[in-house]
Amino acid sequence: MKRFLETLMAVKSTAALVLSGEIVLLALARMLLGYDAVPIAYLWQALALCLIVASAHFVFFSTALLPKMRPAHRLLLFGAVMLLVLAAFAYAFTWFPLGNPWAWLLFLVVALVALGLVWGAFHIYSRITGQKYSQHLTAYQSKHIR
Repeated sequence: MKRFLETLMAVKSTAALVLSGEIVLLALARMLLGYDAVPIAYLWQALALCLIVASAHFVFFSTALLPKMRPAHRLLLFGAVMLLVLAAFAYAFTWFPLGNPWAWLLFLVVALVALGLVWGAFHIYSRITGQKYSQHLTAYQSKHIR
């Protein structure tokens, strides 16, 4: 039960971060396009999307469910699934004219850039935490292992 609650809290925290980012980006995009508000329906879509992203994040980046998968493979699989989820949302909620191939191309470019930014952030975070843990390990070894 404790493990389940810890997992639930991790998914909730990720969902909150994703939702915050989504709403800020959505509001910024709408402001740049000349709108003065974000419709409530968009906020519900953002909430549903962030819950899916947070759950997928747990599935693909937790060693509990995919213990032997390499990080690069996890990232590629996560990206592919997210691209499909975004395309499904775009289609279901008519985010742009669905019959326009240029709109789909622009959607694909924006989605791939966004996924690339996520990959870059993940890579930077991994490097920083990896260096931090290496420093802690070195300090521990110098104190306790002679």
